[in-house]
Amino acid sequence: MLTSDLVAIREVLGRAYAADPLTEWIFRDPATRTDACAAWYGLFAEAYAANGQVTWLAEQRAVCLWRTPDDAPLSWPAVPTVGGLLTALVGAEHAAAVGDALHPIETIRVREPHVYVNFLAAESPGHGAGERALAPALTAARAAGVGVALESTNPRNLSFYERHGFTRRATLPLGGGPQLVSLWRA
Repeated sequence: MLTSDLVAIREVLGRAYAADPLTEWIFRDPATRTDACAAWYGLFAEAYAANGQVTWLAEQRAVCLWRTPDDAPLSWPAVPTVGGLLTALVGAEHAAAVGDALHPIETIRVREPHVYVNFLAAESPGHGAGERALAPALTAARAAGVGVALESTNPRNLSFYERHGFTRRATLPLGGGPQLVSLWRA
């Protein structure tokens, strides 16, 4: 993947997730939230580019970061770490609260082999770009004979996922943050 693509993906993730309830809770300052999202979620984009799957639709400015059961584990840089960058962006106390709230997600994760969609973002939602970015993950799951799992903290996105065959598996309140919904598509 080209460096210019990663820069653009970072921008799309930053803009798209700046209005997500989870990132509104994590990055409380609206004046810096888009930059904070781009920096933090950019680490995930880099990890997926190295060890996962990235569907990047450059013309439509849409991205999906996903993994198959056969992908190598994600690897992270020594610096900045995901936790270290979060601490730098929000301070140690709030970063610890966010970490404590996010750890229980593991208790509701799907255990059987599946395709996992970690991030889906489109710069201009409502024009089909998100659906096109998600399609390769759904196709890979069908080809492998496995389901697709993801989580969402944005209630506005639930109807999109339900229209694409996902059902709600579980909900989890994230400490002082929003409610997380675990979704599954068989």
